[in-house]
Amino acid sequence: MNDIDIQHRTSENSLEGASLSSAPGRYEALEAIQGNASATTSLFDRHGIAKEEFIELLRTLPLQDIQTGVHLIDALEAQGPILHDTIESVLQETFFRPNETKFAFEIARDGEAPSAEQLAAFQKLGLIDAISIPPGAQYDAGVVFGGLLGAIDSRTNYFLAQEADIKCISLLGSQRRLLPHRGEAPDDIKRVIGDAFYEELEAQNALPETEYDLMRVVWEAKVRVRPELGSIAVVTVNSLLRSDEKRAAPGTPETVSDFCDSLTSGSPVPDLQAPPARFLLASSQPHSVRQREDFITDFVKHGYPLDQVDVVGYVPDRAPTLKLLGTELAKLVHAQYRQRNE
Repeated sequence: MNDIDIQHRTSENSLEGASLSSAPGRYEALEAIQGNASATTSLFDRHGIAKEEFIELLRTLPLQDIQTGVHLIDALEAQGPILHDTIESVLQETFFRPNETKFAFEIARDGEAPSAEQLAAFQKLGLIDAISIPPGAQYDAGVVFGGLLGAIDSRTNYFLAQEADIKCISLLGSQRRLLPHRGEAPDDIKRVIGDAFYEELEAQNALPETEYDLMRVVWEAKVRVRPELGSIAVVTVNSLLRSDEKRAAPGTPETVSDFCDSLTSGSPVPDLQAPPARFLLASSQPHSVRQREDFITDFVKHGYPLDQVDVVGYVPDRAPTLKLLGTELAKLVHAQYRQRNE
């Protein structure tokens, strides 16, 4: 099995730079990328003005002013077009602050389910239903995003179930330490990779200690069950921890950036005659659409030529909460904010 290992120290993201509308060809490059779950032009137009369907989704969220009771969208519309910068600020304050805390203040109780209206709005955006591809679809490379052990295993299984024709597989991991209290205890690992493989690793003093390690052993466990997978070249990314104490573990933007850096640096990819341009991403709901945006953001920023980026995402057994959906929406807006401002 051919294998390339990429290790990077991820840098902090900068939000300084030209707007998307003034970046020569960037909007056109993003819009031209084919994909089965694209949200690049769904939320804002090229000038950063929110589109009506996105505004209607925001109306379903409990974003009323605490003192007046007026909904944020009504207040903003009274001032003119609703701009990307404004929505970015509001959703970060409400749901998501990169490198800081996840929630600035509470608008939904822990475990609160979305209403039927909210669920329908998020479903329309592509955050609810499973996403798949036709069997046998051809790609240059598959990409499995990291996460907790259960997500890594399920994403890999769902990816393989698509029966895509790929030339290599890229595993985007990091040096995040294992979290036994969140499903990454020894028994959890043994359940996923099998007793025999676990005992073999234990005897070699090679049990996984990080997310990166998990991704490698989970893929190797699949190869042991399906030996034909051993002919697929493997590229692994091992993003190093960041200096930020509040959020030291690299996220999707950081691992994607490291992967993109490796491809643009001229490092050859085993079994490929040219740099990969058609990708299939393995994710899960409600993260699939946003992780695709994170992926294309860094590639287009680096001037990397992308023809097609599809994504597949399974639906977990546990239904998403309003907080989770709101956070994914804020991350999606932030990914597109990076497209405009980095």
